[in-house]
Amino acid sequence: MVATMIRAEFHADYLIDLIYAAVLKEASWSDFLSELSKSIPDGRSLLFYHDATTGHGTWELNHGLDDTTVRNYADYYCRINPWMPKASVRKIGLGVVAEQMLPAVDFRKTEFYNDFFRPIGEESAVGLTIVREEGRSFLLSILTSRGDPERNKPVADQLTAIAPHLHRAFRNYRIGTKRSQIAEIGSSIFDAIDAGLLIVGEGAAVKSVSECGSRIVETGTCVRRTPLGRIRICSPEADAMLRRMLDRSFVAHKAWGAVVNEVKLTFIQVRKDRFSAYFEGPTVVVLLEP
Repeated sequence: MVATMIRAEFHADYLIDLIYAAVLKEASWSDFLSELSKSIPDGRSLLFYHDATTGHGTWELNHGLDDTTVRNYADYYCRINPWMPKASVRKIGLGVVAEQMLPAVDFRKTEFYNDFFRPIGEESAVGLTIVREEGRSFLLSILTSRGDPERNKPVADQLTAIAPHLHRAFRNYRIGTKRSQIAEIGSSIFDAIDAGLLIVGEGAAVKSVSECGSRIVETGTCVRRTPLGRIRICSPEADAMLRRMLDRSFVAHKAWGAVVNEVKLTFIQVRKDRFSAYFEGPTVVVLLEP
């Protein structure tokens, strides 16, 4: 057991190095997940999220799962994952074994286990909640064929050790994009033609706004900003569409437009790589043309 703990400690140090290398783009998050999978027998690592309100979640960011498994989870099994009720309220930053979420004897009676989990060759898991925002939990898990919680515990402790570094990576993506997005798009071009620009994130939170955009929002004729820094469109249809485009499960329109009180609004969903989308969340550019 002591030797196992020492190996886990050294492996945690290497995983921490990979986290910062991924943030600096010197390595990829796929490299991190691949290395993490080596921590445990038949390991398959996942960066995923679960929405406690809608029951939606996805295993898209993973090492070791095939496309059919990922699709089946998103289409149905995310809604009946028996670990999620406790995972949605557990302490942030603490690595746990699956038995802390649900006893194994109860887990093996579930549809999730018998029709989905066991057929892919797995028996248990260790996991960690990185961040929780408005009912959405962002998690890291490793699936395993080993069902012994005592032998899996050192791997859960390893997740606890890397948790603060994953949290910093998460914040880096969120804060970094707020500072850079308006500059990258080039708001001065839009200001020159009296068009406003808003960068809006999950929950309709304003991430960035151009000078012209601020002036248009201040009038309150087509877009209003709440005291919490979120925006509401002065049209139920347009507001509903913006919120749909900011949902992680939304896959329809990439652009949508409407005229609200003589201001033309154009919503453009920003395309990102999968890992940036996971950390940053959905982003919509709102173009305002009086």
